[in-house]
Amino acid sequence: MSVKNLQASITDHLLAQGIAEESAAALAEIILTHVLSWSDADPADAESANAILAFSFGHRISSNGNRTPGPINHELAAIVKRHYEAKPRPIFAQWEIAEPLIAQGVPVQAIYPSIHRDSAVEVQYLNTEGVLDEALRLGLSDYPVLVIAHRHHVVRCATLIRQRNLTVVIRPQEMPSICDPESGQLWTAGKLTNLISEIISRLSAYREHELYERHPIP
Repeated sequence: MSVKNLQASITDHLLAQGIAEESAAALAEIILTHVLSWSDADPADAESANAILAFSFGHRISSNGNRTPGPINHELAAIVKRHYEAKPRPIFAQWEIAEPLIAQGVPVQAIYPSIHRDSAVEVQYLNTEGVLDEALRLGLSDYPVLVIAHRHHVVRCATLIRQRNLTVVIRPQEMPSICDPESGQLWTAGKLTNLISEIISRLSAYREHELYERHPIP
């Protein structure tokens, strides 16, 4: 079924549920574009990028509370290293990816969460936008950026970066799509859980950056 026909089918379904015609058409487009799209509309050569930004995917937590990168992040680190060796350029990476790279002598700007030892929540969770903000603070600027992230995550990463008016290169087909059942972050431990969590995050970002900005509170 073509995208056009699929969008029409979703619109018809929503109309049958009593959704107004204008809202049904708009929602069908949002579902296809911002929820069910897992590829990039504008693929480019990875070597056209002049910086690499890598987003982690979960991590493992030992019985004593220590956090380690886990297998998915080691795989992401290997992808970063391969692209760096093909063309050396600045790397900005979450710590779960940065630490395996540092251990192999690859230069990287590591992005760590904030630590609050006097707080009940000692390690401040760093979400996708927080990682991007920190990378920009560390020196990521108007480079074309090669984004490395989990297959389910990379399109949202690219969308958020493009909203900052940066040029993005992503290659979703190269990214790992497996999950780690031993991950300390439940939303990265299983494929279906991760897909649903990713859809929720996509819709939340769309609501904040598109709908709310279009209709600000007076």
